[in-house]
Formats: sequence, C-alpha cells, structure tokens
Amino acid sequence: MKVFISWSKSASQSVAEAFAAWLPRVIQECEPFISSDTEKGDAWFDTIEKNLAEARVGVLFLTPQNQNEPWLNYEAGALRTLRTGNMKRLCAVFVGMKTADYTGPLKNFQMTNFADKADMLKLIRAINGTAERPLEAQRLEEEFEEKWSRLVADTQDAVLDASAEGADEVPAEQHTRSAEDKLDEVLDVLREMRRERSVVSTGHKYRAQQAVREDQDRESAQALADSILGEYLLDESGNHRGEIVELSVKGGTYNVVTDEGFVFSGSEKLLRAQMTDIPF
Repeated sequence: MKVFISWSKSASQSVAEAFAAWLPRVIQECEPFISSDTEKGDAWFDTIEKNLAEARVGVLFLTPQNQNEPWLNYEAGALRTLRTGNMKRLCAVFVGMKTADYTGPLKNFQMTNFADKADMLKLIRAINGTAERPLEAQRLEEEFEEKWSRLVADTQDAVLDASAEGADEVPAEQHTRSAEDKLDEVLDVLREMRRERSVVSTGHKYRAQQAVREDQDRESAQALADSILGEYLLDESGNHRGEIVELSVKGGTYNVVTDEGFVFSGSEKLLRAQMTDIPF
C-alpha cells in the first residue's frame, strides 16, 4: 500500500523521513514514498505525480515554518483531488504546533498532534484501516507500543527545532486568535477528554468484529469495527446519545448501541452522518 508523505523545510523533512522509515516496521504492508527519495536524473515532477496517483494514504507534516508553503499546499490539493480514486485517507500531522494554531486549507484532513502518542496511535489505526490486509487490532497496538520510542528518539531534535520555529514565527503579543482558533483549541481539549473517558473495551471490539464478520472477511470486519467503536452518536435531532460500544451488520443494515442504551439501525451512510468524535 503506497503512502505518500509530504514535507517542506528542514524540520518537517527530518520528521517525515524518520516516519517513512518507521511506518513499515509497524504496518509491514505500507510502502512510503517521500519526495526526497527521488533520485537525481529522474523526471522529478513526473515521479511525484505518479506516486501521488498511486497512493492510498497521504500524510503531510506541518510545522510553524512550512504551514503556508505553496508546494506543500500543492501536494495537499493534489491528494484531495485524488481522494475519489485510489486515495482513501488524508492526514495532516502537526509538529511543534497545535492544531488550533493552524489557519490554512488542510482543516478538512484528519488532524494529528505528533507529540501526542494517543493521537498518533489513532493515525496509525486509520492508516491500517485502508490496507488490503490490515493488522489485527491487538497486534497493531503491540507493534506501535514496541516501536514508538524509536520514532520519538529519531525525531527528538527535529521536533525541538520545529517548536523553536513556532516561538520565533509569531510572537505571543502579536498573535490575535480568531474565534475559529479558539474553537479548534476547545475541540483539541474535547478529543483528549474523549480518549480519557472511553468505555470501549477489548471485549467490545472482539464482539463487534465477530458480529460484523457475518457479512465481511476478518480484516474488513476489524477495520470497520475500529472505525466505528468509540465514536459518539447523535440522534436525528442532533442530541448526543453516547459512545458506540456495540456494532453488528446484517444485510447492509448497521446496528449499533451506545453506552447510554441508545439503539441505531440503518445504512452505513446514515450512521456515519450521525457520528461525531466530540464526547458531548
């Protein structure tokens, strides 16, 4: 599975290259492509375009210094355009900055804080979910836990450099935060609350995977369960009805139950339209 990794400026490049080397150690099916891999003499632009078209996942590393770089935004735009084809997942990883500090055009991507281990695990689960042969949830977490410290060590200096860029880029007294910035910061806090209060257990995941496997193979069932369990559900009126803890699929009908006892039955499209990652 091709994973296109985008970067701009030195700190972003260092983290992106370390991530590209680390990712296949966790998800062996992944084949990262990073533009610094392109050899001299290649038709450089054609190589970039070819790998953009082949990629199933796009991961962009943003720092305070590169967040407005035209080339990074070009690659992001190309990835977004290709999402209806082979592209299944678009992810923006923030290094040395918070998502609330970002005001660019990538807000519709899955946004991940590189310094947050739990957030990075969520990113790895999302990437694994797009694989043709995804790892089982337990094995994926074991691989991640075993190899996480290696990625942290390999990127430590670059993360410090990126953080220093952020301190130099916009002095605190000159930074005027918009209402949208403040909302993003609130959402970051809420997502952290979600991770801390989740009631989804290994047993929930196992039962869901077994129930879903009536309609799908094991790998697809696991990926589906991982993408739904732990999300929160709204009813038709937009009221929050709790965290999804049970899932089954029969004949294309999705049946879920939340920790508050709320029951949903309907199509996958309708279910996902009523899901949210905010815990209240």
